[in-house]
Amino acid sequence: LMSLEELIIQGLTKILSVLTSWIKKVLTRDQGRSDFRPSDSELTIGEITKACRSVCTFVEEQYHIVTCYLDGKNRDIFLTELGKRLLEVILSHIRNFTISFGTGSLSLMTDLRKYRETVAKFKIPSLDREFEFLYHIEKIYMVKAEELKGIIDDSPLKTMKQTELESYLSKRSDFNRSW
Repeated sequence: LMSLEELIIQGLTKILSVLTSWIKKVLTRDQGRSDFRPSDSELTIGEITKACRSVCTFVEEQYHIVTCYLDGKNRDIFLTELGKRLLEVILSHIRNFTISFGTGSLSLMTDLRKYRETVAKFKIPSLDREFEFLYHIEKIYMVKAEELKGIIDDSPLKTMKQTELESYLSKRSDFNRSW
């Protein structure tokens, strides 16, 4: 027979899996194919995308529920795991879209900053540090191609596997393998 603690851990793990699946579903459903490649008529500088709004609202709701039912170390462990899974989902999600220099990168930057702000509400410093990685990811879409090497060399991106780094770089609308 399993102990009560083991059953609780199993239940919380299943909840994390369900939350992660829901976040993936929302991103897939709500992220427009041109959100990060907007035409001039679609330009909405400074506004987060529908997908980002939906995910952040959902994560904030879950945060409030978690803080009602878990406390102390248990709350922090659960929120840390939720945050790590969210980060993985966001990083994977970005790789599904071509991101245009200028307007598209501004839209991406706005979304990534909102994700960081949302997770910062968890008040878990180690998670904040992990989410800072999004800042470095957004920079590779914000700079001109000739500035990329410097951006990569001066950031944690330089420690990434070449194939992983290229999976982000290749999503630039102006990507060129000869970089």
